[in-house]
This record gives sequence, structure tokens and C-alpha cells, in this order.
Amino acid sequence: MTAQYTPGPWFSDGLKIYVPDEDIERGMDYPVAWAQGVSPSEPCAVANARLIARAPELNDILERLMPHLSHEVEQRKCGGNLDDWLELEMLESLAYGLIAQAGGAA
Repeated sequence: MTAQYTPGPWFSDGLKIYVPDEDIERGMDYPVAWAQGVSPSEPCAVANARLIARAPELNDILERLMPHLSHEVEQRKCGGNLDDWLELEMLESLAYGLIAQAGGAA
């Protein structure tokens, strides 16, 4: 995969989403993004930061699941029951689209 975003893992601290510096001596971190809500103290804003911080891991897991999902769709198609694979195929298509929008390989 050739990431077009800052590689993870990302972490959150309040509203800040960051990548830690590998050099412990400097003790710095690199901001990736800041989350927002109606107000900085709003729990929703902190929850947004936690969700955003998990984005690289979620993308990686989704990419790793896709070959298995594609295989399952093909297996169900062979079964001949349209209801058994149609929704799964739609979810497969949506997932590939999300990965592409995020800059992933799939």
C-alpha cells in the first residue's frame, strides 16, 4: 500500500490527533489533525478525536478483510441464491470505494 496520508499509529490527547516522535530524547509529537465540536469541552469533540486517531488502523483492517470478503461474495454467487450475496456484494463495493478515497491500495 502506498499511503497518501500520515502513516499510523495515530493517538489522541483531548482534541489533538498526533503521531509520536520516534526519538524519545526530543519527546515531541507531530500533530496530524485537530478535532472540533460545538465547544472544545464537548464530549462529542473528544470522541471525534478518538475516532479520527483510529482511522489508519481501521483502513488497514478493512484492506486486509477485502480479499476474504471478495472470496465470500464469489462463493455465495456460486450458490445461486440472489438474496444470499447481493447485499454483501454491495457492501464490498462500498468498502473498496472508501479505501480508494482514503488513498489505500484496494
